[in-house]
Amino acid sequence: MSNEKADGGPDLKLNPGAPVRRQRSTCRCTVCTGLVFVGLLALGFGVQISRGAYRDITNPHRELYYEGTGDYDRSAVIQPLIGEKDRFDIYTTVWLRGQGPDGTAEEKPIYQDTLFKSVHLRDEVIRATAKYQLPTETLCAFIQNL
Repeated sequence: MSNEKADGGPDLKLNPGAPVRRQRSTCRCTVCTGLVFVGLLALGFGVQISRGAYRDITNPHRELYYEGTGDYDRSAVIQPLIGEKDRFDIYTTVWLRGQGPDGTAEEKPIYQDTLFKSVHLRDEVIRATAKYQLPTETLCAFIQNL
């Protein structure tokens, strides 16, 4: 049998085998590796910037806090006015505001009392009732002076 067809062309093979692959160039592999490396560097740089921005937003004055022990300039660092172990009292005052005879603003305290004594910052729910009765004679005298 011949390798020629009836029309005079070469005979086609039914199983020509695996196609021949082109070899990858060294330059292309180097460029791809470089791009992956640059991408990883950019990702790491972005993560560092994001972490720094998050720290600055959540704690904007961290450089002012004292982090060591020993002698230091107390005016150079931020300190809380009341610590966790400190106790304090809560007072209330009711003011009467109006104008005096000469037209100037005048304020007068008409009620003062201590609502809470020896309170800690960790006390979450505390309640108090203030027994207050509006002194109508003081209020009327103040209104009449207007």
